[in-house]
Amino acid sequence: MDHHTPVARLHPGEKPRAHIATERLAALGLPPARGWGASRRRARRRARRERGRPRGEIEVGGARRTLAELRAALIVETPGDSLAYLTDFLLDGAAMERLVPVLGGVGTVVCECQYRAADAALAARHRHMAAPQVAELARRAGVGRD
Repeated sequence: MDHHTPVARLHPGEKPRAHIATERLAALGLPPARGWGASRRRARRRARRERGRPRGEIEVGGARRTLAELRAALIVETPGDSLAYLTDFLLDGAAMERLVPVLGGVGTVVCECQYRAADAALAARHRHMAAPQVAELARRAGVGRD
């Protein structure tokens, strides 16, 4: 990026998260999700103690189910959030074209930008950007959209 000095770009992202799809519990005749972590730990300890039973079974809603069955039926993985941090730089057409694909799919962009639309020419002269340019970059990159 063009600013006559080093410019930082950070783009940290979270790992995907797994959670119980609570709307699927009732369809399987299972109780609400509260306490499932503790139930799973108890089932693992019990399975280790009890020989002859398949490892990792749990009794839920009057039926014995394996943890693998429950995991397949109930666990949903969602992508983690991401954040991009941009310092102030000249956001010309070439920079816009380079950044749009990099920022695609980012949840949030934080960008240092001190110039308003009326000061766009001044911003460009000083190798900075104006707020409407940042908004256009975010729109074109689809920031905040899944």
